[in-house]
Order: sequence, then C-alpha cells, then structure tokens
Amino acid sequence: MVIRHIIVILKWPKKVLDRIAKPKEIQAKLTGNTNFPLPYPVNVVSLAQLGTDIIAVDTAQTNVRNGVKGAVQDRNAKMKIVKTDLESIKSMVQIKADSNPANAESMITGTGYDYKKVFIRQKQQLGVKRTAVSGSYMLIADGGGEHEWQISTDKINITNLPATSTAHTLVTDLTVKQTYYQRNRKVGKKGVVYDWSPWLEFIVT
Repeated sequence: MVIRHIIVILKWPKKVLDRIAKPKEIQAKLTGNTNFPLPYPVNVVSLAQLGTDIIAVDTAQTNVRNGVKGAVQDRNAKMKIVKTDLESIKSMVQIKADSNPANAESMITGTGYDYKKVFIRQKQQLGVKRTAVSGSYMLIADGGGEHEWQISTDKINITNLPATSTAHTLVTDLTVKQTYYQRNRKVGKKGVVYDWSPWLEFIVT
C-alpha cells in the first residue's frame, strides 16, 4: 500500500535580497492567518520575535549599503537567526498539515512555505474492504505473495476459498447483516506453508 505525505519545506533563496524578502513574505502571510492563531505553541518562535529579528536584518543590511565595517558579517549572522526562526515555525506548519491532509497543500502555501509530496510504501495489513456490490468484500492479507484463504460464520464450519497468487481475494454473495470471519496463510516457495493468520471478524453491510 502506498500512502502520500506532504512535507513542508523552506526554499532558502540564493540571493541576499531574496533572503531578506522571503521571511517578510512568510511573516505577512502568517499575520491574521486563521489556520495558525496566536499565541503559537511554547516551543515555536513567536510571530512577534520573527518580526523583531527581521528588523535586525534590515538594520544590518542598511549598514552594509553604508559601508559600515563588519556589517556584512553582522547581517549574515542575523540572517541565520531569522532562518532558525523560520525553521521553528515550519515545524508548527508541518504538524498542522499532518492533522488536515485534505487541505495540507493550500494550508502550507498560504503561509509562504513550499511543500513536496513523498510517497511511502507501507506494509499491507490484514483486513477486509467492502466493494460497491452488496454482499461482496475484498479480503486482504498481511504482506504480499501467494495465499490460501478460509471464511466462516462461526470459526467451526469453515469454507476454503480458492488460493491466490496475490495478497487479496474477492468473495461474493455474502449474507447482509451476517457476521463472518476470514483468515489466510502465506504459501512460500517450494510449497512451504506458513501459519494461519488470526481470525478477523467483519459484518456484511
């Protein structure tokens, strides 16, 4: 099974003036943003502190333009502080995006941050999935490969289903409102057979 994850990223510009502008963009988009109301969590840099640190960078950049000795090093040091602020706030944005995956992309871009999509392959787990046809269910096994299947209404009278070369099989014509149990076992190479999985209960709806 493949799941999608949205990761918040801070695209840090290469040019100095763009690096000064980027934090201001994020500050502006976070101000009054209903998805991120004040105050921020205690472990996140406040929006007010970000603003103070941005002003410090602006002052340092003015000194650079005026040719003040040591101003470039001072500006770069203050810019690192602002970048650290943005990384702190980014963690808050990530948590919020994770809690609302349906709106994660618009939520992230609404803060001035960017995002990337990561697709994670996750181990398939034992389960059942209802299909669009009444009385039909997809039975799902742990992992992949060939499997044998059994189904029962009482775990005593057991029906053997056809073996499959995959980790899922379709059963049809099940009785609505009836409780069923399914289990399966993996068939290894050269006829090696594994233990049966635990019975999994489900009710046909």
